[in-house]
Amino acid sequence: MELQITHLLQKSTENMEWYWNAANEYLNLEWYKKYDQLFDSVNGIPWTRRFINGKCNIIANVIDKHTKNQPDKIDYIFENEKCGLSYPPMITML
Repeated sequence: MELQITHLLQKSTENMEWYWNAANEYLNLEWYKKYDQLFDSVNGIPWTRRFINGKCNIIANVIDKHTKNQPDKIDYIFENEKCGLSYPPMITML
């Protein structure tokens, strides 16, 4: 596992376009407006902008997608208790 993480980290710095495309595909992000440019590091790596002009809804990508695809899966486990909350009841609480 350590070797895989080291390799991924090295590849992410050598080929940032590959890395952010791979991350986007792996996470299966849904975009309302597709980004025009994957990244812009003209101001230096620490200030890199990603998915330039793209529009997505994090809640739709994080919670709504799982509510639809895995409605019975426990999404929240209460600490120090032996119970959990699945997505549909949680959505009604938001």
